[in-house]
Amino acid sequence: MTYESIVNNYPELIEVIDFIDDSFLEFYSKNKSMLKNQSLIANLYYYNVNHMDYRWLKAEPYIMKDSEYAYTYARDVIKGRWPEAEPYIMKDPECVFKYARDIIKGRWPEAEPYIMKDEYWVYIYACYIIKGRWPEAEPYIMKNPQYAYRYAHDAINRRWPEAEPYIMKNPCYAYMYAEYVIKGRWPEAEPYIMKDKFWLKLYGNYLKTLVSDETRSMDKI
Repeated sequence: MTYESIVNNYPELIEVIDFIDDSFLEFYSKNKSMLKNQSLIANLYYYNVNHMDYRWLKAEPYIMKDSEYAYTYARDVIKGRWPEAEPYIMKDPECVFKYARDIIKGRWPEAEPYIMKDEYWVYIYACYIIKGRWPEAEPYIMKNPQYAYRYAHDAINRRWPEAEPYIMKNPCYAYMYAEYVIKGRWPEAEPYIMKDKFWLKLYGNYLKTLVSDETRSMDKI
């Protein structure tokens, strides 16, 4: 990539390009295989991280518009919060979690309305940022049997009655909920578990272990 090709391909970045010198072109040439399929924003980020030891203010208005690179720029270059970029970062649930974990090191209330609409990241955020229940997000996660089960198991650490009507309709997570959350038989879910031979067999084997444990306990009396 030459200076002229950058100007021709990215005329809107002329203010940034004016700052690019031979060292950027040399860096790009040496790392062409890694950078050739990346956006110019990625190239600006990688150049800053690998070649400069200070903030590149002229490039920041462009880097901040890519949520992933804005987060990594805050982490690796600014080494702290980047308020100007946060409106872009908060629209990506994965970046919200990573920014809260690595930069804020705690909850990020302003971004939570964005993350709570993604069941997977609700579960991750609750477990690793909030480290417990997240009531405001529960209406979004409870209808997904997989993450409702995982949320009950890892965040609540007990039964979650409000989500059970959704969990029980999935034979896999109904069985897992019975064994690892209820830790016993779940009669209400059995009509659904019976619809899948694989999970019915596992559930049946699990119930046998309960009977065996009960028998051993009785023998000790």
